[in-house]
Amino acid sequence: MRRLLILGLFVLAGIAAQAQTPLWVFGSQSSILFDPTVGPDGTSYYTTVDNKIAAVSSSGVYKWAADLGAQAMTPIALQGTTLFVGTSSQQIRAYSVAGNVVWKTVLEKNIKTPIAVASDNTLFFGLENGQLYAVNGNTGKVNWHFYVDTMMGPPTVSHAGNVYVAGSAFMHSIDAKTGQVIWRKDVFNFSNVPLAMDNYDNMVYIRRGIMDIYDYRGNFLWEAYDDTGTLILIQNVQPLIYGDILVAAVQGGGDIYGFDSRTGQIVWQFSKVNSTNPVKWTPKAVSSMAVDSRGMVTYCDTTAGQIAFFDATTGWFKSFMPSNGLGNSFALVGMGTGGYGVIRAGTGNKTLVGYKMPAGPGSPWSQWGGTAYKQMRRDDPPYLTLSQPLDGQVITGAFCAVAAASDDFSLADLSIYMNGTQVAKSGGGSVSFCTNSASFQDGAYDIVAVGRDSGGNQATASASVAFVNPPPVYGVSYGAPVFSWIKNGVDGKYEVDISLSPSFAPVLVSSATPSKNFVKGTTWQPSQKKWAKVQNAARLSATTQTTFYWRVVGKSGGLVTTRSFIMDKTK
Repeated sequence: MRRLLILGLFVLAGIAAQAQTPLWVFGSQSSILFDPTVGPDGTSYYTTVDNKIAAVSSSGVYKWAADLGAQAMTPIALQGTTLFVGTSSQQIRAYSVAGNVVWKTVLEKNIKTPIAVASDNTLFFGLENGQLYAVNGNTGKVNWHFYVDTMMGPPTVSHAGNVYVAGSAFMHSIDAKTGQVIWRKDVFNFSNVPLAMDNYDNMVYIRRGIMDIYDYRGNFLWEAYDDTGTLILIQNVQPLIYGDILVAAVQGGGDIYGFDSRTGQIVWQFSKVNSTNPVKWTPKAVSSMAVDSRGMVTYCDTTAGQIAFFDATTGWFKSFMPSNGLGNSFALVGMGTGGYGVIRAGTGNKTLVGYKMPAGPGSPWSQWGGTAYKQMRRDDPPYLTLSQPLDGQVITGAFCAVAAASDDFSLADLSIYMNGTQVAKSGGGSVSFCTNSASFQDGAYDIVAVGRDSGGNQATASASVAFVNPPPVYGVSYGAPVFSWIKNGVDGKYEVDISLSPSFAPVLVSSATPSKNFVKGTTWQPSQKKWAKVQNAARLSATTQTTFYWRVVGKSGGLVTTRSFIMDKTK
């Protein structure tokens, strides 16, 4: 038996801790050709054997389909709100995320390689006749093309903007603006495996199972050997990079290594690291992996139809869960403060499955297999800071949450969340949210800043704080105060109740009226008549000070907050 579960609770606890939860399963009538491309809103885009391009929402609901006029020859690449795909009618087409044709360009031959998308929206791809094309992604106009070789691998865009592509047994570095060859080096064997690039623009090239690393000038750096000096044969899929760790599975996927991407030194070997792991697991990792911003690696294990998780920095195996059949590459995007993943699975590749994940992608670049946009370029995650509040801070009264972010190419958005609810969002490099802790129930709050870039990478920064707010004291002669609260992320209408009991049995005063149960917005001030009931209840109390409780209930989302105030008969 490949896997022996020593203690079933270890797996259950591991899965619960990681919060990887299946959200939906969608069945396509026709086989899905490539792994899905997933947008920042969770929409999955895919192509089928019956010449369609289609979309499924983040809840697994069919959205739209359009006729490609021919069969898709490439995975869908996504940049901003535009989808790019090559077809068997010698065309490359651009579609909006709503399914409308933006432009289509006729080519001299069919596309042979996946499409690489530079940060300036230039598309690079190879044709069956050996021509490498550069096309303006905004207009479809051809910038340049030149002959590389009929044996051409997938192009990749470096951080500096150069295009790397293997032709026959030679690697080419090409100026993306002019199409001029910068250098051409013999890499011994041709390979169709997509390149990976690390934080230094070093290239990871896998040829017939041999993994070679070259610098951006084409100089050989290192080759993968084990600690006995034996050459390690690597699975012919794009490896994964997290920080300075290069993760690659051996041929057949039966073991996984973590290398120092700069030196080739083995940082960990899966089989050795997990020899004492309570969950005995022998991997079969033969498809592309994804890594999140916390370093958690996710992949579809092909032996028993499982999704498996391990730590990129240590190789320690975490947990697994069903994948609704044998899955393929795992597409990961950021969703709120966490992540969201989609796989293509099932008999005939007719099934898409969506999963809630703990975090969004955190690779140093937009990997074709590991992240969801299929852009094939190095694109570092945003640099993000949460300057206010401080972690561990106790807050009473007014406060602000302040975050700032920058990106190497283009920052898509920057948001602030409180306990998972988005409270502020910006399309620029800074965002702030100022409020008063008295609008919230006392207790612990997680404040998280999330920055996303145009490559789909996600960065987060967080602080855990405590709200401590003494109940306000009002005199019985005071006018009615304004009760305020924060949106719960679900409702736009709320009901406010006031009671002498924390159980709200009975309710003394409510914002509800015979004609209107819920008020719009996030504030409510009782009418003079309703506030008089509260004043009279305080005057009739046997004590000088009387505690009242008030709560806010959303129309759909339920209880929002419960707080209290004090009425003083001497004031």
